[in-house]
Amino acid sequence: MAFFSHLFRRTPPQVRAAGTVDYVSAPDIFNYPYLNLNPTAEACLRKIVSTLASLKLELYTHRKGGGRSLVVTHPLFAALKNPDPNMTPIQFYSQIIDDIMRGDAYLHVIKAGGQILFERLDPRAVRPSNMSGKIV
Repeated sequence: MAFFSHLFRRTPPQVRAAGTVDYVSAPDIFNYPYLNLNPTAEACLRKIVSTLASLKLELYTHRKGGGRSLVVTHPLFAALKNPDPNMTPIQFYSQIIDDIMRGDAYLHVIKAGGQILFERLDPRAVRPSNMSGKIV
């Protein structure tokens, strides 16, 4: 009988205020454990990041008479095509664009032997400081 009295009771059940809701994302290259985003916002952010990261990057120079020409001999051209040898360019750009969308992005530019390489720095581990008007 107690079961039926709970189902058909005349007094309304007490309404409790909702506590905090923790959203959990699927683990992949976009997942940051320190962020708990709404799943819809997270899905939109991932779509934007993956779309921008898949765009083809080119390096152009402007001509005096107008127009532009592709520059393939500059070291920056090779760096844009393969920015970090430890990951694919789409993974690298996805992480950088995701960092930008979430706040700050930091790169370590390595120039060695006429080559330029980029290394993504984890925004949680970077402590920027102002030295002579420059952020380092």
